[in-house]
Amino acid sequence: MFTCDACLRRALFSLGGPSRTAPRFTLQPLERAINPTNSFSRSHATLESLRKGHHRHSLFEALKDRRRKVSVPKVRPSNPRSRFNTRHAEAVENNRLKRLEPDAREKYLKRAMRQESKYLVDPLKLAQGVVEKLRDHQFDEALELVRASEKSRDGKGVENIVSWNHIIDWLMSQDSPGEAWKVYNEMKKRGHKPDSHTYTIMLRGYRHNVKKPNAVQQAMSVYDSISAANSAVTPTTIHTNAVLSVCARAHDVDAMWKIAGRLPERGPGAPDHVTFTTILQGLNGEAQKRAIEQGARAGPGFNPQPIFDQVIDDARKLWLDITARWRRGYLHIDETLVCAMGRLLMLSDDKQTQKDVLSLVHQTMNIAKMSQAPDAERQDDAQEDDEVGRDEQRPSTIDAPARITPRSDPSARQVSTTNSSVYATPGTNTLSMLIETATALRELKLGKYYWELLTAENGSYKIVPDHQNIMAYLRLLRVSRASRAVLDVLREPRPEEVNHKLMVRGTFIIAMSTCLRDKKNPNVFETASRIMDLMQESTEDMSGRESEEDADGQRLRFSPKVLRMYLEIAIATTKGINGEALEKTKNGDLDFERDPSKNPTMRALRRLSPDIMNVRQMIKSYLIDIEQQASIQERTIRVKKLLEKRKITPYSTNENIADLIELLRTMIGAIDKIILVNEKLEDEGMGPLDKEILNECWLQKRKLSAFVSKYANAVVEPRNPSEIRARRVNEQGHRLSRRHSQEHIEVDSVAEPTKQVDSTDDDLTDPSVPAPSPRAKILSDIQSAQEKVLKKSEERGLSRRQKLELLKKETTRAQFPASMLRQQETPRRVLRKQDTKAAARERTREMLESGSGGERKVPVWKASQAARTLSRETRNERRAREKEDRRRRREEVERGETAKGDRMQSQKETYRGWGGGFEELAKEEGGNLGEKAGVIELGP
Repeated sequence: MFTCDACLRRALFSLGGPSRTAPRFTLQPLERAINPTNSFSRSHATLESLRKGHHRHSLFEALKDRRRKVSVPKVRPSNPRSRFNTRHAEAVENNRLKRLEPDAREKYLKRAMRQESKYLVDPLKLAQGVVEKLRDHQFDEALELVRASEKSRDGKGVENIVSWNHIIDWLMSQDSPGEAWKVYNEMKKRGHKPDSHTYTIMLRGYRHNVKKPNAVQQAMSVYDSISAANSAVTPTTIHTNAVLSVCARAHDVDAMWKIAGRLPERGPGAPDHVTFTTILQGLNGEAQKRAIEQGARAGPGFNPQPIFDQVIDDARKLWLDITARWRRGYLHIDETLVCAMGRLLMLSDDKQTQKDVLSLVHQTMNIAKMSQAPDAERQDDAQEDDEVGRDEQRPSTIDAPARITPRSDPSARQVSTTNSSVYATPGTNTLSMLIETATALRELKLGKYYWELLTAENGSYKIVPDHQNIMAYLRLLRVSRASRAVLDVLREPRPEEVNHKLMVRGTFIIAMSTCLRDKKNPNVFETASRIMDLMQESTEDMSGRESEEDADGQRLRFSPKVLRMYLEIAIATTKGINGEALEKTKNGDLDFERDPSKNPTMRALRRLSPDIMNVRQMIKSYLIDIEQQASIQERTIRVKKLLEKRKITPYSTNENIADLIELLRTMIGAIDKIILVNEKLEDEGMGPLDKEILNECWLQKRKLSAFVSKYANAVVEPRNPSEIRARRVNEQGHRLSRRHSQEHIEVDSVAEPTKQVDSTDDDLTDPSVPAPSPRAKILSDIQSAQEKVLKKSEERGLSRRQKLELLKKETTRAQFPASMLRQQETPRRVLRKQDTKAAARERTREMLESGSGGERKVPVWKASQAARTLSRETRNERRAREKEDRRRRREEVERGETAKGDRMQSQKETYRGWGGGFEELAKEEGGNLGEKAGVIELGP
């Protein structure tokens, strides 16, 4: 301790500090030696003591105290450069004592992974450790472990290329191709050359992350590095197919053709069936994208057929190469390749091109065509088949099938030479393609032929159709109005997993719409009733699935579209209600079915009555939800994003209000028709219907009419003055006015968010229902893109808050027809209301005056007292007076119509024939009227 001056001084002062009164004797030499007059005092140790290792902590504390105590006056810089220098100096001062060293966790991680890598000297154990860490989402630990493994075994690295591959694969699976690209470059910088599996992982990862920035460019760079001079890997077909898949998903046709042009004709890197399938699918996807983009820019009236024709021509040229390789035995054809070509041909609207799909299947799968042509045409087809085998350079080999050995020949299954090949095996994809082609051609016999041929249990193919195959076949049956066949298809036994996906709303919508198209069939109502029974049997399973899938909103047991169509079928099959005239029977009565158990309309109404309460309750819930949404004036962006993220729907129901209202209106219309038939029976003197039936009909009509009228004119949200005024409607959708109008208020198109193309009855919003055809789906996508472009152009110039408010309003109004939105209050409308009220008060005053005999006039301010006096009259007197008023108004109308008819008749008699009426006028004038007027005489 005494070797340090500071320690010695502190020790001496601890014994006794300097006092104010100096002692008689002092050790002046010692005090002068310790504290000389020419020395300065320090609050910390000297530099020499610091070199000896003492008091470093004291030094740091002293520097901190000095920094806190010393305050430098801040001078405001005059220019930006000075301000920048000041900020830079402050940053340097604040970071003077900080070191550019990793934090504690990083140092601990490196040290821990360095220790762990000493025990993982086996490449397999190292790879397993990396996989375990990645499985627990410990990416940093896994990467540091791989880095530390390069010097884990006596300074020598462990073969860790497999571990690098695991890290890259994990990053690609986490949708981080950018980080995977960095790790890939770091691996190469550390001296590890990628192997074949590394390139496959990289290209496969870019295929799944093709929408990320620079995905195609990086994939092309990786693929080009395989063919580099310093590469230890030979490019294979797997690498080619992977990079082609990236280009196809990115719709980069130029890059795809560039890669395909470098492939060898034969050998290890030659294209296989997956290569050609990827190219055809890429052409299909690029054509659809280009059609949608151009259609969105062009607007309505755009025809995408030229784009499809160009792509089909390119596919035909490519198919020439495919068939040539197939005939020589260089290529194997499978179902995926055939269907990729067939889906391209189905994009065309030309019937002959669509028929080429059948020739394609016959050529590649040896599925015989249905004989539809005469014998002469069959001979011509046979000659064309012979010519195809001789000349392989025809413009298209799809128009005529290749000359191949029938499937029944055993030699067809033998691949003895390179000039022979095997046929592709058809599956569910082929079945769907053939059924959709027959639907597009509207040939029911053709579709039934392929369906029975491919799905027969004792046939050659024995394909088990899935739910998409069955739905495609149901659409074909709907085109041909085969309602009975639809019922038979739904009744067929099938696997549970297929039946689970088939018994959904979309299936029964297609089935019921088929019955509606077949309404001329007298037995169609019984068929529709059995379809309803099937739907009712599957209600429990459907409700269980929908409760899991649609937990955000309530739904009906059955689709309201199905219920409405079922009631329409009943109306169309009931004589006297469907517009068909009633005839008298042998007993003198009209042939109207009076028995409720045999009358289709009455049976349908009775069957649907339990669901009406749910419909009414659902509409009430809609109104409550919409009123709550309308009351919300503002919604921030954060709240909106949270609602979308959590999938919180603002509505407690998940049904379309337009479908519910239309169902109620259809029921009211059916009841009205029954009442009209009853009136006709009374007029003919045949006797009315049963009293219980009439009472029930009147009761249901009053309830439904009052409900629909109330909620069809409900106050949901005020409308802007610039919008079209919503007319008040009754329960039938007719305008409420004094004059009877034939105008019908159509259901608002906004209430149906999904536009349906080529199919008016399909529930396309149901994800379980596939699109009717590829072409119909593309046309629907083009229309949706056009609507988006139009909305963007209309919203140009709006602020972000205005756009959010507009989106909220659209979401609110999309749930209701336009008739359920009232007009916003405007000054002009208020004045019109006041005028109407004043006129009503004037009429009331006149009525009261006429009732009092006109002896004295009742003041306006005493009208309420007179009204109270009037209310004390008996009900019979008031009804009699109202009846007399109606009779008087009816007589006035009849007299006016009679006078009008007389005037019209007099005009017709005056101007009868050529120059009629001029002769009588000339006789009255006593001369020739033609000379006076200077006109030519027209009469004799």
